[in-house]
Amino acid sequence: MINTKNLEKMEKIVSLLEDLKIHLTKYKSEIIRIGMEDVEEICSELYSQFTKGKYTVKIESEEGRKGLEKVKIKIIHNGLTHGIDYLSGGERVLLGLCFRLALALHRVENMSLLILDEHTPFLDEDKRRELISIIERFLKTLPQVILISHDEEFKECGDHIILLENKGGLSKLVQE
Repeated sequence: MINTKNLEKMEKIVSLLEDLKIHLTKYKSEIIRIGMEDVEEICSELYSQFTKGKYTVKIESEEGRKGLEKVKIKIIHNGLTHGIDYLSGGERVLLGLCFRLALALHRVENMSLLILDEHTPFLDEDKRRELISIIERFLKTLPQVILISHDEEFKECGDHIILLENKGGLSKLVQE
C-alpha cells in the first residue's frame, strides 16, 4: 500500500525527471548547434578553397519531422545567399564532398576510419589536384583513410596502394 508520504516523494521524483528531460533536450539542441557551427566553418573553408574564394557555405539547422534536426546548406556568392540549386552539377558534387569531409574532420577524435569511394565524379583536373592537397593536409589527421578511385593522381596520397583489376566481372588483386 502506498501511503501519502511515499506518493508525494514519487510525484517529486517524476517532476524532477520531467525538468531534467526539458534541460537535456535544450542542451542537446545547443550541442548540435555548436557542432554545426564547427562543421560549417570547416565546410566553408574547404569549399572556398576548392572554388578559389568564389563561394562560402552557410549551414542552417531547423527542426524537421518527428523532432529531428534538418540541415539546409546554403551558398554565399558575392554577398548573396542561394540554395544549392544555384550551383552546377559538379559544384554540387564538390559541395557534398566538402560537407562529408567537414563532418569527418569535426569528429576526428572519435573517428578511426574514413572511406571515400569514387569521390571525384564531375571534378576536373584542377579540382582533383586541389582534393589531393586537401587530403594530404587535412585527412592525414585521421588514423586511417581509404580512397577508392580510378584516378591515378590519388596514388601519391597513399601510404599503401592496392591495385585491383576487373577480370570477368570480379575484382582481382594485381599489385599490393
